[in-house]
Amino acid sequence: MEQTLSKKPLPQLAGNLNTGFLKVVAIFYMLIDHTAVVFFPKVLELRLLGRIAFPLFIWCGVVGSELTSNHPKYLLRLLLFAIISQPFFMLGLSHSWNQLNVFVTLFLGQLSLFGIKQKWHYSQIWVPMLCILASCLVYMDYGWKGVTLVILMYMARKTRSGLAALMIAFCFFWGEGTTLMNTICGIPVAKLGTLTPYGASLYKAVFRLENFAVLSLPFIIYPIGWQSKLPKWFSYAAYPAHLGILWLLKTYVIR
Repeated sequence: MEQTLSKKPLPQLAGNLNTGFLKVVAIFYMLIDHTAVVFFPKVLELRLLGRIAFPLFIWCGVVGSELTSNHPKYLLRLLLFAIISQPFFMLGLSHSWNQLNVFVTLFLGQLSLFGIKQKWHYSQIWVPMLCILASCLVYMDYGWKGVTLVILMYMARKTRSGLAALMIAFCFFWGEGTTLMNTICGIPVAKLGTLTPYGASLYKAVFRLENFAVLSLPFIIYPIGWQSKLPKWFSYAAYPAHLGILWLLKTYVIR
């Protein structure tokens, strides 16, 4: 979710700057994830693939924050779609009014970056702190970990090695305490815990659902030579639109 890319990659940005392509990939995996939530909640392999989407949206936002000529307008667009998307988030994924959608998380992440860039009365310190605090106090999709990942990915934006190290470390932190995968595509990965004296600890550390967000890393760090462009509002509108379609399907078609 970003502004229009310039023709030449900016030298201070590493990784894949083809955000048109990345948005399509992210939307595809988001659709897989939310379809699984609504219709196939026990098929964890689909949720595993869905972990790819959110880091891609974050990276597109980091690129967009660097290329935009009007960051406040960018923030207003995110806030607008946070408001528009909330009813669809509630209907499509069975949430309530006090549970906020992912656009709120992305908005707070981008607000943190705006504060870091402005350096207004030490805003590079207090704005991110307030945004993380807000994401702790109010439930929102991905919560304070999502806001923190936006900030960290921005800090690591200049080197592919930095982005790789960040994502690997953060995904292991992110996965701690989440669903432990017993099988993946019929393969009993739980048995790996019995192969070595430390196998059980390794299995419990690696095969956590949120750990698989690291699968987004190749998309983020490997640049693509060609550029692709999507309509400006496509990636924004795709979020409430697909949730609305899922709600219609589960309510009137697939019961």
